Amino acid sequence: MAYAVAILLTSALTTVGLLALWAATSRAHWFWRTMGFLVAIAPVLLIPAYEPFVAFVIQGAVVAAGIQLAKWRTARMNSEIFFKSRFSIKTVLLAMVPIGVLTAVAVRVPELNWYAWQSVILIGLGGGLATLAAWWVTYGRYDNWKMRGLLALLIVSTVSIGVFCGDHFMITVDGITGWPPDPAALGINPFGTYTDGAPALIWTPILLAVATLTAIFSGLMRGLVDSESTRHLVRFRTGVAVLLLLITAVPAALLYMALMNPLRIPPAQIPNPNGYNDFLSAVELLPVNPLVDSGSFDSETASEQELEQASNEITTVLDRVRKGFENDAMKALSYGEVDLALPDIKGFRTISRGFDAQGRLLLKQNQPVESANIFIDGARFGTLLSHGGLLVDDLVGVACSGIAYRGLHKGVEQLPIEQIPKLIAELQQLETERDSWEDVIYRDRVWSQCTYGWYGQLQDLLSQYFDNGWNTAEAYQEVRQKELAVIRLLQLELAQRLWQAEHEGWPESIDELVPDYIAEIPVDPLSLEGERMKSVRKGERLIIYSVGLNQKDEDGAEAEDDSGYRDQFTGDLRLDILYEPINQTPSPALALPVVTEAEKSEP
Repeated sequence: MAYAVAILLTSALTTVGLLALWAATSRAHWFWRTMGFLVAIAPVLLIPAYEPFVAFVIQGAVVAAGIQLAKWRTARMNSEIFFKSRFSIKTVLLAMVPIGVLTAVAVRVPELNWYAWQSVILIGLGGGLATLAAWWVTYGRYDNWKMRGLLALLIVSTVSIGVFCGDHFMITVDGITGWPPDPAALGINPFGTYTDGAPALIWTPILLAVATLTAIFSGLMRGLVDSESTRHLVRFRTGVAVLLLLITAVPAALLYMALMNPLRIPPAQIPNPNGYNDFLSAVELLPVNPLVDSGSFDSETASEQELEQASNEITTVLDRVRKGFENDAMKALSYGEVDLALPDIKGFRTISRGFDAQGRLLLKQNQPVESANIFIDGARFGTLLSHGGLLVDDLVGVACSGIAYRGLHKGVEQLPIEQIPKLIAELQQLETERDSWEDVIYRDRVWSQCTYGWYGQLQDLLSQYFDNGWNTAEAYQEVRQKELAVIRLLQLELAQRLWQAEHEGWPESIDELVPDYIAEIPVDPLSLEGERMKSVRKGERLIIYSVGLNQKDEDGAEAEDDSGYRDQFTGDLRLDILYEPINQTPSPALALPVVTEAEKSEP
C-alpha cells in the first residue's frame, strides 16, 4: 500500500509543483498568476480535503519565494532594482483577495494536533524544495548541468531525510491507525519523530521522482523557446511534454474523482418501537461490578451457588432484553464517532455472560429444556446486535452468540429427544436473522468515510485495491463463516442424536440423517468449493466436522496444541475440540471420545 500512496503523492506534488512554477515564472500580472494557482488547487476543497490544500499552498509559496529570491540575486549581481519599497493602493487591495480566500479556508480547517500539522508543513516544504531543485537544474547558472544535477540530488536527498524524520502521514495511511496521528499508537517520541518509521523511508524516492519529472518537463519547455530548435523538434518536444504531463497528473486526477464520489449512506427503516432501545435500556439497568464480570468467575467451573448469585443479579436485565425480542431491533447509525459507544459494547458482553450463567444454572438444576431456551435467547441477542450496525457491532454480536452456542453444546446430551427438532428449527432460523456480512462491511466503509473525511475515503480506496498486510473484510468474513459453521455443526449433531435414539450404534455417515432427521446436509461455509459438511468414521463412532479456517479437508483432524493455545488455522473444525479446555479430554457429549492411535490408522 505504501507504494500506491507514493505514486499518488508523486503525481500530486509534481502536478502542483508545475503549476507553482508557471505561477512564479509567467509574465502575466502577479494577481492573475496567484489566483490562477489557487483556483487550480481549490477543487480539493470540494471533497473537502483541507490538509492537502494547505500542503499545496505551502509548496506553491516555497516555489514562489525561491524563484523570487533567485531573481533578486540575479538583479543584484547586475546592479538592478528588483524590489520596490512602496506599493500602490491597487496592489494592496488586490493582495487582500488571495489573503481573504486563504483566511476563509483557514477558519474551516478541522482541528488537528501538532503531529498532523508537522506532517502537512513538511510535505509542503519537501514538495516545494524538490520542485525548486528541479527548476535550478534546468535554469541554473552553472554551465555543467551534470554538476547541477548532482547537487540537486544531494539537496533533495537531504530534504527527504527531514521529511522522513517528521512526517506521520505515510505511516498512518500505510497501517490501521487513524488521522490525526496518535502519538501512542505510532510510538512518537518527544521530538516528534517515531520509533518505527519504515514506511516513511519511501519519501526519498518520492521527492527524487518529483524533482526528476519536474526537471524533464522544465527542460522540454525550455527547449520550445530555444531559437535553434527546428519546427519538427518543437513539435516533438511539445508532444512529449503534453504526454508527460498527462501521465504525471492521471493518478492524482483519478484519486480526485474517486474522492468526489464517496459511498452513499444506505437507507434504513428504523422500526418503531425499536427492540434495540430495550437492549440499551438493559445496559443501563446493569448492576455495578456484577459477578459475571469479575475476573475470578468462570461459568464452566462455577458452583451452583455462584451461578445462582450471578443469575439473580442480572435477572431484571435479561427480562428487559427479552422485551426487546418482541419487536424488530435495529441500531440507528448517525455515521459519526458517537456510534462507537464503548460502555454499550461492554454492557452487551455482560448481558451475554448473564444468559450463560442462567443457562448453566438450569443445567445444574436438571432443567435442560429451559436451559436450551435461555441459550437460544442469548444467541438471538447476539444475532440482533448486528442489525443496522457496524463491523464492531457485528463482531460483538458474534462473540455474544458464541458464548450461547458453547453453553448450548454443553447441554445437548441432556435434552429430551422430543425437544430436538424444535431446537434444530430455531438454529436454522438464527442462520437467516443476522445481517449479511456484505451489508455490514458496506455500512462500515460508509461510516469510515463519513467520520474520517477524505482520509477515511483514501484508506478505504487503498484497502479495496492494495494489500496492507491485513484485509479487514476477509478476516471478518472468516469470523462470520466460522460462526455459521458452528451453527450447522450443532444442527447435524442434534440430528445425529435423533438417529441414535432410534438405532443402535452410529450412522455410517451423515447422509443417513437425511431426510428423516434433517432435511438436507448443509453446505460448509468454510469450504472453497462450496461442499457440504463432512463426516468420517473413526473406529465405532462418527465425527462430524467442517474443513475449518485453513479450508483443507484433513479427515476430522484436531487442531494443533501449541503451548496451551489451540491453533485455529490447523486441523478441522470440530465442536468437541472447539468447546473443550485444551488440556482436557473431549467430553462424551454427543459421544465423541478421544481417537486412539489404532483408530487413527483405520481408513
